[in-house]
Amino acid sequence: MTGLARTHAVLHGERIPLDALATKTLFYMLNAFEGCDAAITADQFAITFGPRGPHSRYLPNIAPVVVSWLLDAAPSGELAAGALPWWWDKPGTWTYRRFAVWIKSEPACVTLMVRATDHPGVAIDPHAAPRPFPPPLLGPPEYLTGTHPCPHCTAIPDRYRKLSDGALVCMTCGASSREP
Repeated sequence: MTGLARTHAVLHGERIPLDALATKTLFYMLNAFEGCDAAITADQFAITFGPRGPHSRYLPNIAPVVVSWLLDAAPSGELAAGALPWWWDKPGTWTYRRFAVWIKSEPACVTLMVRATDHPGVAIDPHAAPRPFPPPLLGPPEYLTGTHPCPHCTAIPDRYRKLSDGALVCMTCGASSREP
């Protein structure tokens, strides 16, 4: 069963106990200051950390365990501040602050959005209308018309994709470089 299929099973009631790999992944997800976005598809579990953060890929079989824990820990969409044990043989615990959690399930993708909340003590009524889904941390990609040769492949691509730090990705060879 793929990570996506198992995640759909979790969303329909199956639960999976937290393991070391999922705990480590949650550590990164819940320590991203602005929060994070995650996409679970048939072949990947990708997480974007903050608006300028990296886009990282994790083993797809970790995703259903993370989703299972989030569903149990934040059934109304509000994750209270708490602590989890360190993974493997490291003693003690690590802490996380309060977050709002959204989970959107579609047949080809499950999307998670975790956002820091600055309103401690405000409960979310599980019987109220659903909260609007927040915008993604990273907006749609920005493309620029290729007007100069790529320093890596020397081709002039039809377009470059502009990254949040200003670097350009050549759409011919995939290498990134600074604007000329």
